[in-house]
Amino acid sequence: MPYIRTLSSSLGDKQVFFGVLTDRLVFEAYLLQDAGLSKIEEVNLEGLSADDAFIWFGTFLFSEKALIPSSQDAVKRFGDTIPRL
Repeated sequence: MPYIRTLSSSLGDKQVFFGVLTDRLVFEAYLLQDAGLSKIEEVNLEGLSADDAFIWFGTFLFSEKALIPSSQDAVKRFGDTIPRL
């Protein structure tokens, strides 16, 4: 946690910092807040399909605010049978 706090102070309040702890089967996501770390989500890979695991990891590890979603990204996340908007 000291590393995350140092990183947070050097980059400012506009950044959101989280960490993922794992035993290689259960993954827990934590968010850095004023009072410390708060667990925000947990997933057990034993009960997930490969696609669901991809989406869970993508939520935390492969997200970036400046990216515009592509049609391939939408199909990967929601399937190719999603209704058109």
